Amino acid sequence: MLPTRQMPGHTTPLIGLHDLLRGMSRTPWANPAASFWNPAFELEDSEAELILRAELPGLRPEDVEITVDRGLLTISGEKQPSTESSNGTSGRRWSERAYGKFTRTMRLPEGVDADRAEARFEHGVLHLTLPKSEQAKPRRIQVTGAMEASRS
Repeated sequence: MLPTRQMPGHTTPLIGLHDLLRGMSRTPWANPAASFWNPAFELEDSEAELILRAELPGLRPEDVEITVDRGLLTISGEKQPSTESSNGTSGRRWSERAYGKFTRTMRLPEGVDADRAEARFEHGVLHLTLPKSEQAKPRRIQVTGAMEASRS
């Protein structure tokens, strides 16, 4: 007889093991087709610049590629799974960490000066700053009244 769930959220040990093993088949190293990682991005658009931040824990600057081509910004990279065992022995391993390749592409707004872009890593976060050209920055236009316009 198979064990049954007794109450929502509570399982017998056998069901808990079954859930654990079923989940393992979804890990990237158990199923290469599932090797996909989608890091979180944050975008800030100010008057002077566009700032993109991407959470890339475990990556180094050489693991990330940033390109701009015909107004498209592409950020790609790959996070490799750790191959070392904590105690030096082989055996089963359970990991909920995400690994694999990622690619994110976005169209840049008009007026971004990609030639002046700067990128840096800080505590597992990629900071990409894309300054805006002077023509793209908002300008204040003085409004005059009819009397003021006729005097000049």
